[in-house]
Amino acid sequence: MWEKIKSVIWRLFGKKTVLSDFEIAAQDKFGRDYEQAGDLNLTAVFANKLACLAVSESAVSVDGETPRARFIGGLLDGVWDRARKITARALGTGGVVLIPYAAGGKIYTDAVPQNRFFINSVQGDDITAASILADVILRDGKRFARYTDYALEDRVYIIRTRAECEGKRVPLSAVPEWAGIAEEIRIANVDKMLFAHLKCPVDNRRGDDFYGVPVTYGCGRIIRDIRECLEQIREEFRQKRVRVFADEALFGGGDEIEGSLFKRFMAGGSLESGPFFEIFDPAIRESAYYSHLLHLFALLEKTVGVSRGILTDQVTQGATATEIKRAAYDTYAMVENIRKGWEKAAAELAYAYSVFAEFYGITPPGDYTLRWDWSYALIESGAESWQQMVAGAELGVIKKEELRQFIKSNESIEDAKRAIRDIDRLISLEQAGTAEPQTVSRSDLKQSGGGE
Repeated sequence: MWEKIKSVIWRLFGKKTVLSDFEIAAQDKFGRDYEQAGDLNLTAVFANKLACLAVSESAVSVDGETPRARFIGGLLDGVWDRARKITARALGTGGVVLIPYAAGGKIYTDAVPQNRFFINSVQGDDITAASILADVILRDGKRFARYTDYALEDRVYIIRTRAECEGKRVPLSAVPEWAGIAEEIRIANVDKMLFAHLKCPVDNRRGDDFYGVPVTYGCGRIIRDIRECLEQIREEFRQKRVRVFADEALFGGGDEIEGSLFKRFMAGGSLESGPFFEIFDPAIRESAYYSHLLHLFALLEKTVGVSRGILTDQVTQGATATEIKRAAYDTYAMVENIRKGWEKAAAELAYAYSVFAEFYGITPPGDYTLRWDWSYALIESGAESWQQMVAGAELGVIKKEELRQFIKSNESIEDAKRAIRDIDRLISLEQAGTAEPQTVSRSDLKQSGGGE
């Protein structure tokens, strides 16, 4: 299939990917392995658990009073709403490419799996041309595919979009959902590619770093051993179920007795030559099997590079708070690397949104600043973080609005400033003895950013 896609990209755009067939096949396998749901998928287990730890109770916002800042913030909010799913797929398959595009007068963001992303040329560590299989739609028994090619030439960003069906090029209007997409766009004064590549932080063990690998890369032998152990446990329980062997006289001619529990007597067969019942109830070696399974789980966690607590239980009995934090440090380090990837990806997306806003005249130029509010619940409690913030405010090393943002993380820095100004004004009026209940209403406070 992927060799065919390489041919399609060459036919539609005249571009040849720099990836070898071996690398393309590996990316395809990463995607298929992550998507399989018929058996225990340990890669998916790690990916979903780490994605939850990385993005839960965290947020990204865009500070700035300009329309450009609000525009970028709205688009990033839409991406962050899917952050957990995007992160899990990036960790499970090696990477996800976040690609903004314009359609119907709006800007959207596609999350394209890495195995549908083909690099065509590079300069140093920078990608200068790439093609993607952007979308596939099955309609009326036919398979329609949308391909997009991106290239940066002399600071001109060129976007070409083509559609094909069953080996033939078709107009984009052949699919109503694609009718609003332009076939070619040229944007001047662009410094870098207008997409973001969120990659798994695990080392791909190759010379280049253009493609990521799954979080369990290189752990195939241990995963096979775990599946084998689970199969042995299942077989142990299956073979050693309790059975009652009884004399034939108990069954009669119609086998009225339940056959899954009662079995005919193997030897003798008469009441005089043996007991009427004989129970088979062997002991199950669960202790040895589960001890081996837990050992394999712990070994897989170490190989991936995380602490206990993903597949095994974290040991907390008798441990101090400091010891618990140290025990989770490996996982925390992995989470921090995932977050650094998100910070880089969000900055690239914000730049792309700003370029599109300028090109389509959506907003006038304006400054913006990305602000991250990461949760540190993995290594510290909320009470400890609050005390640190309070101490910082008392020492003057952080501002009141930053302290307020810790409580109301959905507020921007400007909203927090306005809310504090309203609160200070009310306090001043009360101290002066001139404040009246109706002076500032709840609706006024809400409109001014004061919250509830």
